[in-house]
Amino acid sequence: MKIKNVSVAYFSATYTTQKIVRQIAQSIKPSFAEYDITRKSVGENIYLDTNDLLIVAVPVYAGRVPLKAAKALDCFKGNDTPAILVAVYGNRAYEDALVELKDLVEHNFFKPISAGVFIGRHSIFHPIAMNRPNGEDLELATAFAKESSLILEKIKKTDSIASMDLPGDHPYKPYGQFPIYPTTNSDICNKCGKCSLLCPVKAISKTTPDHTDQVRCLSCGRCIIICPKDARSFSGELYDEKLEYFLEYFAKPNKPEFFYATVE
Repeated sequence: MKIKNVSVAYFSATYTTQKIVRQIAQSIKPSFAEYDITRKSVGENIYLDTNDLLIVAVPVYAGRVPLKAAKALDCFKGNDTPAILVAVYGNRAYEDALVELKDLVEHNFFKPISAGVFIGRHSIFHPIAMNRPNGEDLELATAFAKESSLILEKIKKTDSIASMDLPGDHPYKPYGQFPIYPTTNSDICNKCGKCSLLCPVKAISKTTPDHTDQVRCLSCGRCIIICPKDARSFSGELYDEKLEYFLEYFAKPNKPEFFYATVE
């Protein structure tokens, strides 16, 4: 099957998921439509036809697709449209995120032809997978894209794509919130407002950036990496305790995993 248009939809608070999915998309087709759903949804439904391709990428938060991402993805509507699924996790586990992502796109009439799980720097415990994705990861992303392209070439009709059996459970594990939130060093912060502007869930006030709304906060780490003064950070006794645990059990580098649909 010949793909006419490629669309990429991603949630990427710390830009690692963005980096990986762009590598995949560019390896399939140099020009593509890009939808960053990190801060807001596209605002209107995006309709893709049978000869289009959707590449959707999300980070894994506590073993699930971020709720905000799941809601934003509902704007993408397919018509037996092929889809490539990408999940990025911080070297701990991806649990139900990949099968949940599959369910989300299938609900809107997309047909997954492949799925890739990649590793990115942990959004809270930065020493974990610190330099991921690295060059090897991006090379594997390119190889994954090429293998996905070969599958697309084999497809004559999308009803020949068998449903993929992916790791994960039904029902999904309950949504969880890690009780560690970014704090602000008021002596450094100049109240530029960048963290408030770019926070995906509006958990930071522009007038009082030293306060984080813990009910809204995803602990996604975006405010930390975009702060021009390095005034935001994860810290505290609980953080130090959990970091020690993560360094003990999750420091060994994991490898990306790939899954491909069967074309009948």
